[in-house]
Amino acid sequence: MYASREIIVSRHPAAIQFIQEMLGAQPGDIPVIESATIADVSGAAVYGNLPLHLAVRAAVVVAVEFDGPPPRGREYGIEDMRAAGARLVPYRVQRAAYGYTLDDGEDGNPPTIPGEPVQGDDAAPYRECV
Repeated sequence: MYASREIIVSRHPAAIQFIQEMLGAQPGDIPVIESATIADVSGAAVYGNLPLHLAVRAAVVVAVEFDGPPPRGREYGIEDMRAAGARLVPYRVQRAAYGYTLDDGEDGNPPTIPGEPVQGDDAAPYRECV
């Protein structure tokens, strides 16, 4: 167990079943959420795939990954997942200390370009890693 609170985030029944099997959990042991919010994932061990803005809030994200091409274009079954080499891989996501931005300069600040570190007051939001 990675955190005191665990949740599964997925809308795919086969992925939910795969995660439960890998954890030795019975249906209902770990809450399942189709679409998570910041409140849902904050401080939790989250099993499933999350966008980065949510993953950074979780204690750990245990993602479903595949050795081969993942099943796509239709609802897949657990056997499809196994055939594609499904596995669970844990990640801890941290926001970077400095950000990059595309800024046109219309706010009175000089324009920035991709790859140019954000400096001064514009960097403040990037200093607070969650």
